[in-house]
Formats: sequence, structure tokens, C-alpha cells
Amino acid sequence: MKQMSIKKLGSIIAMGVLMIAAPLLLSANVGAASGVAINDKNFPDKQFQKYIKENYDKNKDGSLSASEINDVKEIAPGTVEIADFTGLKFFPKLEVFISYYDGVSEIDVSHNPELKDLRVTSRLLDSIDVSCNPKLTKFTVNYMRISDITVLPGLDLKAQADYQTIKSVRSTNEDIFEAKDDTDRDFFGRECHIVCLKTKKAGNAKIVIKDIYGGEGEVNVRVIYKDVKNRSDFWYEPTYYLSDKDVVKGYDKQTLFKPANDCTRAQMVTFLWRLAGSPSPKAKKTDFKDVNSSDYFYKAVIWAVEQGITTGVSKDKFDPQGVCTRAQTVTFLWRMAGKPEPASKKCKFSDVKSKDYFYIATIWASEKKIVAGYSDGTFQPKGKCLRRQMVTFLYKYDKNVNGKG
Repeated sequence: MKQMSIKKLGSIIAMGVLMIAAPLLLSANVGAASGVAINDKNFPDKQFQKYIKENYDKNKDGSLSASEINDVKEIAPGTVEIADFTGLKFFPKLEVFISYYDGVSEIDVSHNPELKDLRVTSRLLDSIDVSCNPKLTKFTVNYMRISDITVLPGLDLKAQADYQTIKSVRSTNEDIFEAKDDTDRDFFGRECHIVCLKTKKAGNAKIVIKDIYGGEGEVNVRVIYKDVKNRSDFWYEPTYYLSDKDVVKGYDKQTLFKPANDCTRAQMVTFLWRLAGSPSPKAKKTDFKDVNSSDYFYKAVIWAVEQGITTGVSKDKFDPQGVCTRAQTVTFLWRMAGKPEPASKKCKFSDVKSKDYFYIATIWASEKKIVAGYSDGTFQPKGKCLRRQMVTFLYKYDKNVNGKG
């Protein structure tokens, strides 16, 4: 893409920043009886401190009470030179945020779930988290340098660009999101482009932007599950890694993953089959009476039997809706790997005995860092394997056994 075009597209690409997901818990002292002190710790930027004192400290006691905090619906310093907006987390009722100072490098609005209108102008800002702002409908960010977007499904957003050089905007996969451009008037009354983004379901696609100079740019867009938003959760990366590979899928039109749900045996063999590339089994039918040709897991079960990964719960029963246990999970993975011999002969988990069918599999899975067990030194082999645990096991298998990821 031409250098001129990159500059021209900067503000459009900036739209991507609005969705970088890293939700955090609301600070415990918001609305506390003792209030929130307007000091260097809570509001490090002196100009922001001054702004807060002058506009929201009604009784001028140097602290924000619960009622003063809840009254804050709009923070709009405009061109005031506030470079650090640390302290926004104290205002959960905030609906409008406006800053036109060019020196802002970071803004965290993850604690402001009521936010509807966000307007920022800064050449230094390259990321912002609005994944916790489900009510956001108006978004204006200029002069930014973003090329990746992470966004929730079900949002209908309009993002303003301050240049007049955009020729067209489109999505590479309209099943995931729609993208188009329109025109409007900016803060100064000038005609400007509006990029409209309507997200639908979890997945990856690109916004392709063409300008009047013949340049073309792409913005990577990830639409995330509504219930897998916190990057600090151990299953966050595995969920999206496996979703990208089409190994796992979600619920409710691909908007929820349901990480706390039990993982069934049908899901488990299907995930393994997809991880292996969805190979066609040699056989055309199965002896399991509870597995029908119309089931989504039909080929996966036949393949898993042929590979020696599972034998079912009996000769003619697979029990597809049965919950997959942690013991079954490591055993399936071990068999999929070809039943390798672990380096150790002794299992470190106190509740895994040498007579257990999953004994060697558990040692191997532990050595491969697929499983870690619990803090009390147990593995809990009979415990249900949840979907969040399953994706984590599969992710680690692909990374540590297959050498991918």
C-alpha cells in the first residue's frame, strides 16, 4: 500500500482499536463509604485531577462520594492537555467521553459499561478497549495506527474518519460482520466518512479499504464470543486458537462459547477429529447403535475407533452425550499421539494409581505439560472435563506434541 494511502486511511483503521478485549473487574473502592480521593494515586495526571475537582467534587472536600461518582455521566475536557486518563474506572455511570488532546497514548474504558459516545483525537493512541461497552453506538477516533480489531457480536457501530479519500469499504466475510462506508458531518461541520460496522458472530475476517489514490489497506477483525472476553482467563487464547482452526464452535449462532459447560464424548472426538484435519474414515458405518449417520459426530466417531482412540462404553454403545471425564480426555490424547512411553514410571498425582487404565496416559500428559493438576497434588480423574479445560488440553497438545500453535 502506498505511503500516502496509509496516512489517509489512518483514522479509518483506527476504528479497530475500539474492541481490544481485556475486561477487568471494577475497582473495589468505587462507591465505598470513604469515597475516592482525588490524588496522585487515583488520578496521576495533574490536569485530570484539576478537571475532576472543578467539575465533580461538589462539596470541595478533595474526595468523590458515592453520589458524586454516580452523577458523572459525561467527561468532556475537549482540548485540555490531559495525557493520562487513569481514574476513568471510578465512573461506572459514564455515558459520554470526549477528548481532543493530541497527546493521549492510552485510554481504558473497560469499567464504563454505560458508555454510549466515545470521541478521541490523538496521534499517539494505538489501542483502546471497548469490549465492555455494549451500549456504545457512536465512536470517533482520529489519527490512529490500528490494524487489528477485536469486537463483540451484536454491535452496530459508526466510526468517523476525518479524511475525504475513502473510495470503498467492505468485509471479506459478511457472515461474521458487515462493513460499509457512508458520509456525515464532523465536529467542525465538514463532510467526513463514516465507517459502519455491524458484527454478527464469532470469527475472523478483514475490512478491505480502498482510497481514491488507488491504494488498498486491510484491517484484521476478530469478533469474539460474548462469554470469552477476559484475556487473563487461561482458556482465552486456546478458545480462539482452536476457533480459528475450526476445531471448536460456539452456541447461539456463534455468539457464546459456554466455557463452563460439560464437554461431551461426542464433542471430544469431534474436536480431536477436526484437530487432525477432519480425515475421512475408511469405514462407512459404525456398530454403535447410539450414533446415527445424521449426527455431526458420525464420521468423527468412526475415525476415532479406527485410530484406536476410543472403543466406546460397550460393543454397541458410544454414549455420545455422556460427559467426558478428565481421565478419558488424557487417554484419548495419549492414544491419538500413538501411545508414547513417558520418561517417568511414576505419576506425581496422588489420586492416580498404577492400576488405573489412564495411569501412563496421565504421566505422559503431565510431562508434555498438557495437564497440570490441582494445587493439592491431585488430578481428579473422575472429574467432568469442562469445555474451557478441553480447549486448553487440545491447545497444549497441538503446541507441545504437534509442534504447532
